[in-house]
Amino acid sequence: MPMGRGARLADLETLRSVVALPETADELCVVARGAGADKDDIYLGGKATEAGIKSLSDSGKLAQYRVLHFATHGALAGELKDQSNQD
Repeated sequence: MPMGRGARLADLETLRSVVALPETADELCVVARGAGADKDDIYLGGKATEAGIKSLSDSGKLAQYRVLHFATHGALAGELKDQSNQD
């Protein structure tokens, strides 16, 4: 898919330096319990990757879920400044 005029790719180094959101794991687990999810169907930390989600999609498993809940930072390319110097 072509990118729009003036669109930029995200800087992965900057994204990796963003402060973690520790409450997101708790949030996700509360939602999962409420939805009756099996603990093996909760993807946190290193298990919650773009490659992992694409693999679930390719295998057809992703289509079997009725709810997908993402608890994450949200930013557009170019919005983040270097976060490593934040106190």
